[in-house]
Amino acid sequence: MIDGVLGLVAVTAWASAWRAGRPRTVDALAVGRTTSVGRGRWAARLAGRLPLPQPVAPGLARPCARPARALATGTAVLFGASSSLGEVMKAKAHDAADVVVPEPPPDFGPQGLDPEKQPPST
Repeated sequence: MIDGVLGLVAVTAWASAWRAGRPRTVDALAVGRTTSVGRGRWAARLAGRLPLPQPVAPGLARPCARPARALATGTAVLFGASSSLGEVMKAKAHDAADVVVPEPPPDFGPQGLDPEKQPPST
């Protein structure tokens, strides 16, 4: 499973780097500064009508401008939360202890084993 996740991360990083390396620097900097006409405008208008603080409304409308990006981000968050929650639940199980406490060693005094604690001789 770790190999699959590592492979997915590597392929995603490679694809992003390849896509980022194609345009000229000026074009790459200009991309994303403004949204195209109509992208998420309906969501922005709807969010503007809600009784929310003004900084919250654009944050609710922005995922609708790029739905694929919002879906990918949401999937990544859910995957990360579910995998880490599984690890937490496994660690909280009492039968899966990481620490084992051995028996204490016998109590040796200055003369050796304490005479009161010595087993009876047969």
